[in-house]
Amino acid sequence: MNAGKRRNTRGYGNRARRRVNWRGKNSPLPMILIALGTLLIIVLALTVPRCASSGGDQSVPAFARVDALSASPTAAALAAPTATPAPEATASTPPQATASATAANMPTATSEILGDDSYKQSEVLGLQPTADPQGYLPIFSKAETEEKIIAITVDDCFQTENLRKIVQCAIDNGGKLTILPIGENLERENLREVIRYAYENGMELENHTYTHPAFYRMDLEDMAAEIYKANRIVSETLGVNYQMHFMRTRGGDNRYDLRTHQYIAKMGYYGMAHWTMSGSTASVSTLKSTLAPGNVYLFHTTDNDLDKLLGFIPYATQQGYRLVTLNEMFGYPANEVSPLTDQEMPEPDPYVYEYKLLNKKNGYVYDVYLLQRRLIELGWLKGNADGVYGDDTYMAVGYFQKAIGMQPNGDATPDTQEALFAGDAPRSNDGKTVAGAPGEQAAAPTPSIVPAGAPVHTTAPRNVEPGPTVDLTLFD
Repeated sequence: MNAGKRRNTRGYGNRARRRVNWRGKNSPLPMILIALGTLLIIVLALTVPRCASSGGDQSVPAFARVDALSASPTAAALAAPTATPAPEATASTPPQATASATAANMPTATSEILGDDSYKQSEVLGLQPTADPQGYLPIFSKAETEEKIIAITVDDCFQTENLRKIVQCAIDNGGKLTILPIGENLERENLREVIRYAYENGMELENHTYTHPAFYRMDLEDMAAEIYKANRIVSETLGVNYQMHFMRTRGGDNRYDLRTHQYIAKMGYYGMAHWTMSGSTASVSTLKSTLAPGNVYLFHTTDNDLDKLLGFIPYATQQGYRLVTLNEMFGYPANEVSPLTDQEMPEPDPYVYEYKLLNKKNGYVYDVYLLQRRLIELGWLKGNADGVYGDDTYMAVGYFQKAIGMQPNGDATPDTQEALFAGDAPRSNDGKTVAGAPGEQAAAPTPSIVPAGAPVHTTAPRNVEPGPTVDLTLFD
């Protein structure tokens, strides 16, 4: 017991002496502080922003950072004396407005649902491609070019301060962006300031809808209003009638929706803006390794995308690439402007339901919504129509095909749709078999989804890959 006490006493004495030494003249504390200071300087040197020319505010501690891009005019700003100065994250903003703006910039994930994140070879286009004779405008996913140019598109614009930094990084690297804000986000004045600054520095604005809805389950009038209002609020933001050239729907997932093509053609657009690669979902190493002429990149204004772009934009320019707008990429003039006037929304033309192949690979279009409503009317599908060709729709179509003597495969071919919308189409009570005995079925309801007076016509399937191999026993 005494030995134990002695050991403990010795231990305590050592600790006491160590505490004294920290304070004594031979204390190592000053040397440690010097070492820590040196280490801090090294860390700061290594963490200088990769897009250093964007103002350098990221090298300042977060608690002291002020987003004031105009505090140190860049060469680009000095070269354009008539441009609006870079908008500041104001110190004069009322506290409640500051809190609101901060909350508006808080989302950490994009609301974009990338349901169809691939592009087809038919969407790799040269300069100024022409529209399809059957009403479809071109879909711009990649440019046929050997010139070292790329287009970076920035969608949604929820995080205003992040967009400000992305725009400045592009300017400082001699590049231009194509920005596709959700229209209702432009109700915020701080975002309007950034958009005006971007526009006056050569950036391009295009249409990404007003509220970011799924077009493939909206009626024609509501869809048209979404497109018109998005274009209109950009015009009001810029103070001019601004003629857009490109439309991008939410996630690009219904870019083959004929109604959308018909309406944007009426508004003078050139086509649908898709992308070669989603930078939002790709790693930095993938972005660098796949850098190629004509690529169109999709980004958003999230913190994650900001970090990628502050590295990717300087990297691309160091490799000899220029960042260009979609107009320049595909050989079109800049979006036209004229004095701001009141403009009425163009009325959409009646939609012509078209029998084209619908399946899981071609399944985010309004036609799927109409197909589902008809299947529900006849009892082959339960639930509500949602415009997405999922497993339930696949099975309902297969059982309907089997009921009418067709080879069941779950793909809604033009022949299948013609039979489905016929006045004598069979009903079902269980979604698998025809209701009643042959000749005793109740009359099929008149299709409620074909606009009155609009002819129904059939066209050959276009731009559709073969459907998957089907286990025909599914429908036994």
